[in-house]
Amino acid sequence: METRLELKARLLRERLTDDPPWATYGRATDMHEFIYAKRHFRGLSAKKKRYMDSELNCAILSPEAHQQWGDTKRFRLWFMQLQIERYGYDAMREYVENPPLKIKRRIEEFLP
Repeated sequence: METRLELKARLLRERLTDDPPWATYGRATDMHEFIYAKRHFRGLSAKKKRYMDSELNCAILSPEAHQQWGDTKRFRLWFMQLQIERYGYDAMREYVENPPLKIKRRIEEFLP
């Protein structure tokens, strides 16, 4: 399994940027968790925390886009559509709805 740093390095090479089209600022250097974030995994085992470090969950953003758009509903809706194009609806639904957490989310939260 990839470490967080290995995942970030690979996504930087493969994607270049996941900045939304309305907010392209420049070189992407930040990795942003858009479904499950670090706050969801506080106090949990390292094994469970690795669930968050998935290409299904992570966007590669410029620092500006990360700060301005990373935690907005507009970005989450747009990025889910991009992820569905990349990985398929079923893979994204499985990831969203079956985390090793007490909190349960539905893919509909991320769809228009």
